[in-house]
Amino acid sequence: LGVGAVTFIGYRIAKSTHVRQDGDNVNVETPFGSVKSTKDPQKVAKDLNIDIYPGAEVQQDGANSASFGNIHTTAASFESSDPIDKVCAFYKSKFPGAMSTTSDENQCTIVATANKSTVTIHIETNGDGSKFHISKVSNKASE
Repeated sequence: LGVGAVTFIGYRIAKSTHVRQDGDNVNVETPFGSVKSTKDPQKVAKDLNIDIYPGAEVQQDGANSASFGNIHTTAASFESSDPIDKVCAFYKSKFPGAMSTTSDENQCTIVATANKSTVTIHIETNGDGSKFHISKVSNKASE
C-alpha cells in the first residue's frame, strides 16, 4: 500500500511538472515552485533589482532564479576588467548600511538586508580584473 501511494504521488508530481525552453532561457514549473535560468544580463538585473557594476559582463554560467512558495532567490556571476577595489567601492556605496562588509586585497564580501530581502555580494580578484557573484533572497509578498 505504501509503495502504491508513493508511486501515485510521484506520478502526479511528474505529470504536473512542465519544462519550457526558449533560447537560453529555461523554465521548470513544479507543484512546489518554479526554477528559471537565463543568460540575459538585463533580465538578471531587473530580477535582482540591484545596479550591476558598469561594464560588467555576465559569466558563461549565466544566472538563475527560483521561487518556492513566497521565497524568491536570484543569483548571477559577473566579470569586470576593473580591479577589485573599484568594484567593492561601487557596491559599498550602494549599500552603506550593510550588516557585514569584509575585504582584503583579494576579496570583498558585502551582506545587506532591506525590505525582507538579503543581498550578498562576493567579489574576488581575477587576473588584472575581478569577478563577482550577487545573490538575493526575498519574500515575494514584500517585492
